Amino acid sequence: MNTYINLINQQALPNKYTMWYISIILSRKARSLVTGQDHHIVPKSFLKNFNCNDGPDNLVRLTAKEHLICHRLLTKMFTGKLKQKMCYAVHRLCFSHGGDKLSAKKYDFLMKQHAINLTGNGNPMYNRKHSIETKLLIASKATGRKASETTKLKMSGKHSAENNAMYGKKHTIASREKMKSSHAGKHAGENNAFFGKSHTEETKKLIALARLSLPKLECIHCGKYADPANFTRWHGSNCKNLRTV
Repeated sequence: MNTYINLINQQALPNKYTMWYISIILSRKARSLVTGQDHHIVPKSFLKNFNCNDGPDNLVRLTAKEHLICHRLLTKMFTGKLKQKMCYAVHRLCFSHGGDKLSAKKYDFLMKQHAINLTGNGNPMYNRKHSIETKLLIASKATGRKASETTKLKMSGKHSAENNAMYGKKHTIASREKMKSSHAGKHAGENNAFFGKSHTEETKKLIALARLSLPKLECIHCGKYADPANFTRWHGSNCKNLRTV
């Protein structure tokens, strides 16, 4: 028998899922499939745990459906960290690479298991912090990075009109009160990020210049011109002249 199949047989739980998995691998090894997906009999993330190296004998060609079935079986063949790894692999197959549609029951199990995998010790950053060097590296890669106009349009389209979760809806009075109470005092006094601080003269000048460069909008009710922020606050549908009519 194939070395990698032997390793699976030795390390996996002695249950029906292991039996089905090995049966599929053996039958597909004997088949010559031209198109399909290469599947690692012993998952690459298991190689260190099994104290072995990857090799050509560790691959078997499967159809997309067979590939997903094998990964589902692997989630039921192991426990602990190995089970976590396999649940994550199925999650990636289904949601990152356009896998098949899941039933509600399987979807529920997968999402719950995925949440457990990333909680506490399962989270790769559990009890850890980024070093100063890593933070600087992340900052340097993000500095000056801007989305292209095409990307901006795509992002906007995904949250505009009917794609917006609140399209055609309004918050109820109860929802508004709940949001209001949950935010009350969160940014007041010492909780405010700018508490006890003030802008430098240079910053004030930059803000002023930025405001002056904004286009002026004319209010049809009072005839006054204002920048967009002031226009929204004091003019248009909020214009005093409109309220006195």
